[in-house]
Amino acid sequence: MADIKARIPKELSDEKYDEWFTGFVTWYLALPDTPEYCNWLRDGLQDLDDDYFAKRIAAQQADDAQMDASAAWRSSVKALRLLLIKLRISLLSLVPGDDSVLHLFRLDKEVPEDPDKLIDYATIADLAWQPHAGEAEYEVFEDRLNNIAPFCDDVKAKRIAMRQAITAYSHATDEKTAAREACNTRERAIFSFFRGEDLPDGFWTDSQWGLPSGGDGEEPGPEPPENWDEAPTGFTVTKSIGNSIEINCVKHPDADGINVYHAEGPFGDDTVQPRPGSPAWEAIEALPLMVDVAYNKRHWLWVCAVKDGVEGDFAGPLWVEFKEE
Repeated sequence: MADIKARIPKELSDEKYDEWFTGFVTWYLALPDTPEYCNWLRDGLQDLDDDYFAKRIAAQQADDAQMDASAAWRSSVKALRLLLIKLRISLLSLVPGDDSVLHLFRLDKEVPEDPDKLIDYATIADLAWQPHAGEAEYEVFEDRLNNIAPFCDDVKAKRIAMRQAITAYSHATDEKTAAREACNTRERAIFSFFRGEDLPDGFWTDSQWGLPSGGDGEEPGPEPPENWDEAPTGFTVTKSIGNSIEINCVKHPDADGINVYHAEGPFGDDTVQPRPGSPAWEAIEALPLMVDVAYNKRHWLWVCAVKDGVEGDFAGPLWVEFKEE
């Protein structure tokens, strides 16, 4: 009997995997309706395929929504900062050469870039303005001064929306991964069944679904389940809100979770810090992980898969740093 290695590789893109599994389902359901073709394994097979496709689309939509929410938040932050900068410039025209008006409205310091500090700065400026609202000498600046609070509220609202979108994307990705693993599990069960059957070699080789690559021979061979211990792929560390960072990587379906190691070094120092002896965050199942880190430090991070308390190979290190304004 032909060598059967038809588990589809997990490194295939979602689109290619969906195309492969849909073709496999179509081929398998077209086999004769007899016990030797394990009819009991067909039950719900089409539903698994449909569910994975729906979850993949939902994850794509959640990713788009996350990107849109992040862009909206960044745009809102930019608008608030620009408003405050314009106020600092225009208020100086009230009495040329006298910047006491900036101190009056707590605008005498440079407008910060950090979003959290920017909100605090704007809130203090708005509170300082309120007792003077309606005073004739500030009438020409009134529209801008009155916009501080609404712009600040918009930044807060869009930050909440962004965090909700990030959480929704994480959940949608987990659901997509679970749906794909359900397809993998049924697929492996079907091929395992046929390995024990006395079928002619041509049963597999006449169909692309029985070839080692799962089809056209262009894709690499499949990875066995024990490869959970290989270093996670897609490892990224990106700045998020304030001094928060987002840690992400691809979790192998057979691993229990991801261990994240964290070390601090001097700001701006390229010297790689030694990896600590224990993880800062253990067995993380839902990625990405968002955490706060200290300002004025360079943060080094590593990730590895973990299963039954045993760690696999490490990915990293990557670094990120924040300068406190």
